[in-house]
Amino acid sequence: METVIIDDEHKRDNDRLKFSIYLSFLITVLFGFLKFAAWAFDIDEKVFELGILPRNISGLRGIIFSPLIHGDAGHYFGNAIPLFVLSVLIIYFYRQFYFKVLLLVWLLDGVGVWLIGREVYHIGASGVVYGLAFFAFFSGVLKKNRNMLAMSMLVLFLYGSMIWGMYPLENGVSWEAHLAGFLTGTLMAVYFRKSGPNDDPVPEWMNEEETVDEEITLIEKNSDAENENVVSINYEFKKKSE
Repeated sequence: METVIIDDEHKRDNDRLKFSIYLSFLITVLFGFLKFAAWAFDIDEKVFELGILPRNISGLRGIIFSPLIHGDAGHYFGNAIPLFVLSVLIIYFYRQFYFKVLLLVWLLDGVGVWLIGREVYHIGASGVVYGLAFFAFFSGVLKKNRNMLAMSMLVLFLYGSMIWGMYPLENGVSWEAHLAGFLTGTLMAVYFRKSGPNDDPVPEWMNEEETVDEEITLIEKNSDAENENVVSINYEFKKKSE
């Protein structure tokens, strides 16, 4: 009977992982669709104008379209790989919230770039990738769940160097999008901290320790009460003697 339960749990985990991989693949392909369509019809230059142009009214449309626009195939695949990995992790743990997180990161990152960015066209999904990366990292840190914490450590190991992308160290790189993505992802992790997987149950030995502490406190209180009684008796005895 127990074996059946364990097999069922493994099957559910495998099905959830397969679904996460499948959906993440579709999303990653979607992010590259506009780029390869523009390449096929030779309209790359016109598509670039759909990027974010900060503090310009026409640049507002880039909030919607800029994550779908990439300079070349290398630019796309540089974002596609982490986008796929991070999406798999987040969908696995936050299946019911993934699209809400993705949409909020997408829009808020774009608004941030429009407000603080240099007056050039900003394109690419790197801001969204930063948002998802820091959402995944801080979600695991804030939750009392071992699996979530393992996800945080994996994200830190794979993409810890992303922190340098938030500094203006390299020409042609939108550090503003990276910074806005970092802030947005962190904000989303705090906002959704009570959602997703439950915290791990408190180990029994921790409850036992609390019980021992309570017993020690009770013994100390009883001891203090007995000492007070002894003092009171001594005082009464002394008073009677006088």
